[in-house]
Amino acid sequence: MEKLFEGVEMNLGKFKYLSDRFRNYMSISNTVMIGYLFLKESGWHWWYLLFVPVVLALFYFDVKYVLPSELGYIWEKNPAYKQLLKNTENNND
Repeated sequence: MEKLFEGVEMNLGKFKYLSDRFRNYMSISNTVMIGYLFLKESGWHWWYLLFVPVVLALFYFDVKYVLPSELGYIWEKNPAYKQLLKNTENNND
């Protein structure tokens, strides 16, 4: 039974990664479309320009703080990475 599911974990992980990336791109395009509809219906106002620095600040916060902690958490949960670190430490001793 185990041979039946051999390699499935890698394919499921790859599928999840690719679907998450696709979902992120779709959410960006969805936000742009909703923004377009909002501007089309309400007209243009100068205070809409305040949206740009807010988005840039959120992007900076995400790249500077959220992404490194997310990657750290993912690497902590990865048994292959833990084994690699263990082997590296043993080779250095």
